[in-house]
Amino acid sequence: MPIYHTGKARLFRQKLTIFVLCFLLSALSGCGKKGPLYLPDDPKPTAPANDTHSSTTQDTP
Repeated sequence: MPIYHTGKARLFRQKLTIFVLCFLLSALSGCGKKGPLYLPDDPKPTAPANDTHSSTTQDTP
């Protein structure tokens, strides 16, 4: 009797098929981010804004 007619081989084949399908679905799903992949540039430090009018000072008439 050939091995592919036994219950163990059928169970192995079903598990292998499910494993391969799950692997393919997870590989095709990716991270979900659209567009080309790239490494972002380092953020440039921003200089503090020189505010000449402070909100704590009061103008006197």
